[in-house]
Amino acid sequence: GFSALELAQLRGNAAAFTLMKEAITVTPANFDLCNLDSLDVLKQKASAAKEASKLRAAMQLEVPDHLRKCYTLEKVWSVEECNFVLHALKDAVSKRESGWTTDRHVAYATTDVPCKDVPEVDAWVRESLSKRVFSKLASRHGWRYSKSESQSGLYFRDLFFVKYSVDGQAGLALHRDGSIVSFNILLNQAADFEGGGTYVEADDWAYQIEQGDCFVHSGKLRHGGQPITKGERFILVAFVDIDEK
Repeated sequence: GFSALELAQLRGNAAAFTLMKEAITVTPANFDLCNLDSLDVLKQKASAAKEASKLRAAMQLEVPDHLRKCYTLEKVWSVEECNFVLHALKDAVSKRESGWTTDRHVAYATTDVPCKDVPEVDAWVRESLSKRVFSKLASRHGWRYSKSESQSGLYFRDLFFVKYSVDGQAGLALHRDGSIVSFNILLNQAADFEGGGTYVEADDWAYQIEQGDCFVHSGKLRHGGQPITKGERFILVAFVDIDEK
């Protein structure tokens, strides 16, 4: 980074530069701070720092080769299990004073409810996903997995239920998740709605799944919720991160 003196010099703020320069007493400890580079050298350093920042940002958004392909894990939950979870979700929402929330995700808000706010199924959902999804993710991508949550290399960054409806939020704009990998499970029957699915920009395709299926993709891939045109669509969404320790 740059010192306050260097920033004043770079920004052409002569008054601030002069005031700070006069206020500093040069000592052996701060000699390097006061012995400034020329303006041209400072501009070169600033340009190099800007390019390095762009490179770091690009690397953070880069999708690893093993996560470039989206895929579906079929029948992670049975029809009966999906109905059990969906019934508990609707019951919990009916008892919540706020009902469905729309402000948990600031940039790309969804009509959702955190899984932890559906206590009837929260523990079961997490345990079943650990056994049935985390194990498959770990095997496919070479990540550490253990049935013990404290020992597993995978953990939920966020876990929540989403509702799409024609009368409310029909879809979701293109975005990236803050996770390493994300997945969603369809809770109701595909015949209950028209449209929908997960649109992936890189593939220019909206992936649709059946009840109980789990659609998996890199959180760094730009994707969105394809709008539904009829009915209601309920999904469970998971943002998953990796603990490399």
